[in-house]
Amino acid sequence: MSVQKSAGPAELEARRKVGLAGAALVGPGMVVGLGTGSTAAFAIEELGRRVREEKLAITGVPTSWSAAELARKSGIPVRALNDVAQLDLALDGADEVGPELALIKGGGKDGPVVTDHGNLVVDAKFAGIDDPAALARAIDAIPGVVEHGLFVGLADEALVGSAGGSVRTLRGVRAAR
Repeated sequence: MSVQKSAGPAELEARRKVGLAGAALVGPGMVVGLGTGSTAAFAIEELGRRVREEKLAITGVPTSWSAAELARKSGIPVRALNDVAQLDLALDGADEVGPELALIKGGGKDGPVVTDHGNLVVDAKFAGIDDPAALARAIDAIPGVVEHGLFVGLADEALVGSAGGSVRTLRGVRAAR
């Protein structure tokens, strides 16, 4: 995995802090979803350090070939999603976090992106999305669209980093129960 070329030093530091904070949430025996991107890479590298130095026993379930390679290189045992009963925690980055923890992923503009399956990724920036759930349903209904970057109703918590280096936790409705 690589870090977006467009990210400046302050943004990279915020992503690193969030990645470290996410990795700190992982406990012994957990099955952890390992996302793709710079924030996830920071988390994976930190988890690898904990596996090696603290003897933390975890299982990683990567979302991409690059995440799997980084996890293996870092010393994290990996399994496929179909080979585990459930995830205890998923660590991944998001480009934007909206109300009720609606997440937007895939905001990289660093060139044409091709998925692991050879599909082209189209990035679009909107001024605002009034109803992320309705937009996600509308995109899902378009023939030929495989997936989109709107993740609605999936996150219980989100860690948000600031340029000043602080990390705050946002909790959704499901996590507050």
